Amino acid sequence: MIAALRAFFIRVRGLWTAPSSEPGMREELAHDLALMTEDGELRGLSHEEARRQALLQLGGLEQTMQSVRDRRTLPSVEEFLQDLRFALRQLHRKPGFTLTAIFTLALGFGASIAIFAFVDAAMIKPLPYREPQRLAWVTETVEIMGPANLSWQDYQDWNQQNKSFESLAVWRYGGFQMRVGEGLVFTPAMRVSANFLATLGVHPAAGRDFAATDNLAGAAKVVMISYELWRDNFHSDPNIVNHVLDFSGDKYTVIGVLPEKFQFAPRGRLQAITAITPDKDLCEGRRSCHSLNGVARLKPGVTFQQADADVKAIAHNLESQYPDSNRGEGGVAMPLTEQVVRRIRPVLYVLLTAALLLCFIACINVASLLLARSEGRRREFALRSALGATRRRMLRQFATESITLVLTGTLSGMALALLSVRFIMLLVPQSMRDQMPFFDSVSINRDTLLFAISIALGAIILFSMIPSLRISWNALQRAIAEGNASAGSGSLSWNRVGSLLVITEVAVAVVLLAGAGLLSRSLANLLRTDLNFNSDHLVTVIVVAPGKKFPTDDSQVAIQRRVIERLATLPGVTAAGFGGIMPVSFNGNTDWIRFPDRPYDGKHIEINGRSASSTYLQTLGVPLLKGRFISEQDTVGKPLVAVVNRRFAENYFPGQNPIGKTFGNTSLEPKSMKTIVGVIDDLHEGALDDPIWPAAYYSAYQSTDQQAIALRVSSGESSVIASLPGVIHSVDPDLGMSDVMTMNDRINSSQSATLHRGAAWLAGAFAITALLLCAVGLYGVISYSISLRTREIGVRMALGARRESIYGMVLREAARLSVTGIVSGLLLSVLAASLLKSVLFGVSGWDPLTLGISCLVLGVSSFLASALPARRAATANPMEALRTE
Repeated sequence: MIAALRAFFIRVRGLWTAPSSEPGMREELAHDLALMTEDGELRGLSHEEARRQALLQLGGLEQTMQSVRDRRTLPSVEEFLQDLRFALRQLHRKPGFTLTAIFTLALGFGASIAIFAFVDAAMIKPLPYREPQRLAWVTETVEIMGPANLSWQDYQDWNQQNKSFESLAVWRYGGFQMRVGEGLVFTPAMRVSANFLATLGVHPAAGRDFAATDNLAGAAKVVMISYELWRDNFHSDPNIVNHVLDFSGDKYTVIGVLPEKFQFAPRGRLQAITAITPDKDLCEGRRSCHSLNGVARLKPGVTFQQADADVKAIAHNLESQYPDSNRGEGGVAMPLTEQVVRRIRPVLYVLLTAALLLCFIACINVASLLLARSEGRRREFALRSALGATRRRMLRQFATESITLVLTGTLSGMALALLSVRFIMLLVPQSMRDQMPFFDSVSINRDTLLFAISIALGAIILFSMIPSLRISWNALQRAIAEGNASAGSGSLSWNRVGSLLVITEVAVAVVLLAGAGLLSRSLANLLRTDLNFNSDHLVTVIVVAPGKKFPTDDSQVAIQRRVIERLATLPGVTAAGFGGIMPVSFNGNTDWIRFPDRPYDGKHIEINGRSASSTYLQTLGVPLLKGRFISEQDTVGKPLVAVVNRRFAENYFPGQNPIGKTFGNTSLEPKSMKTIVGVIDDLHEGALDDPIWPAAYYSAYQSTDQQAIALRVSSGESSVIASLPGVIHSVDPDLGMSDVMTMNDRINSSQSATLHRGAAWLAGAFAITALLLCAVGLYGVISYSISLRTREIGVRMALGARRESIYGMVLREAARLSVTGIVSGLLLSVLAASLLKSVLFGVSGWDPLTLGISCLVLGVSSFLASALPARRAATANPMEALRTE
């Protein structure tokens, strides 16, 4: 054992000391040879015969030297180092080829690694909770929107009747205005059931978790604050527990601190969570009031399919038991990760596919370069073969050169990926990062490194195999025997393989160009969505009056009136109004309605319910189609009125004038009856890519959910925005405010616009890069093909061929490759349309205009890439061409 280790270490040391010991070894061997020759002469042999026998006895000088070398070092490592040094010398001799190959690989690898980092953060990394694979998103469903919210009373029944959940918790988003000194700070928060953290498997960093008694009606208000809020606002005060905070005018007692970096993935960053204290006079008192979302932990062994069937059965039973409130209410249970990434997943899949296609083009490009280079080294390979190099040794040399190239390209690609990730993060608005906290974990980590190693290994195999497959040992030996190792059958076979690679490049480039074009058109359509209001010169702000200070409907309306009156006097403000929910936000906050004098089967008619002041819709610039807007006279005590949108009128009063018609709640209670006084155009309430729902706008003086303020300004939006805090707090310092921005900024930074914009920009960047690589690839193939046909071209010209015919011959060859690639790419684009379908808006996956433009752009690029080598061939001197080779 010790002897073996000693021999091993001697061999390892030999990797560095072998060259220096070479002269001594030769001298020693020469001395032995001389002694053996002298012995032969003493035996009566001639000097020549004695030396010959001595050499035979030694087994040959070089063979003996090699045997000694093998015993003094690690032959395989030594040979690899020799190959590596040789590969570095070869790459150093061709700096143009080396830099082009490394740059191309860095582009392809960098794009793929960067996009994979986002995929890893969003879809591969587990959620930061205990056994996240058992967490489910649980909620009710309705026909108009699919998944919808749970009601508190339904939650109680689901919690008692389910057989699938170890625990079922609910939550509801709702921010607070936290008093800090003399000011108010908006604090994103959630109200939760007491078992919320236990369901996630999260424990407080300090203090205690919620107890079941915290969810009882009338319980004391308690809160758990985030680690960041505790650290930044309270300097990590160890006595924070039992500290009393002012949240929107109510006193909350701190019972604990959430863990550092805690985030609830479906909702994003939070600063506080409080316990739900049901109030029978509020939403929790009505089974028909749906405001909660559910999260559950499955029992061990229970599948999501079983849980989904379980909640559907419960929902069906409740529908039978409570037909008035639960008609049409279903249930759904699915993995929590599905809820977190379902909106962004299609975009990430599309971008990852585009990045991998770009990586594929880059590899094909470098493979073409290596193939051309290997053809140029045929004489070198033939000589090495004649000198005794085995096929295995030659293959190992190819692999070593490929490893050197790919390793350098991968390291460069990793650096490019790091920069790309930082750049892409700059494109993501802070509001979106707050809602999708997985963006914070995007990094070059272990998974990303494994991905990079995987594509690098694939590239090494491809680059090693292609040259070796094209080098025929028999052909090399024949070529060296005939004295022509630089041309022959290899040239023709190279032409076929090189052409195939270029056709593949062109086809993939068509797919990328078509995809980028479709995503760009989709973004353009999205941003051109007819909002049915004028978003220019419109400033928006959310103003919240604390319920503790303004407890009645009258006081809420009064303070909003005072704010509007004050804001309307600002320089540049031409109109001002307040309403319930800002446009281009979401479809939801719905009402169930029913029409008198019509048959009613209990099926819910669900519409968007909004409120508006007498100037709100006019400030937005919504066209009035019939009747009138809300007026100052539509106040409490007067008959309830409503302005409906066009979709409402078309759905429920087709071919009729809805003015004067009435509707109410599902029981048609007299106090719920509203008279339609006007019809406006379809104001876009949902996200840009959401459909238009029927909507009704009630008088803000008869409703108390108004928070959104819109200001129409003639110019200078920024100065108005800057003055808003002072003006609003001059009305009342306890008013909370948030989301101060222009309407256009709100639209441009919305999640749907950001996703479509990011996808279009990145896919466009990939497509442009692919186009450039494709053009370079085609240029290389045509140029090399011409170099192989120099003698043929010279003969043609010597026999009278015109320069135009030479020009046409080269262009026809390029056109054949381009057209074949474009047609193949078109077919692939149509097949890929299904992948893009889910992320397109207002354009089909096989849009003829987009596909046509993509083909045209690639065709022009191909022509330009082949025109230069064609011109060079057509202007060549025939005599010089004939002297070639």
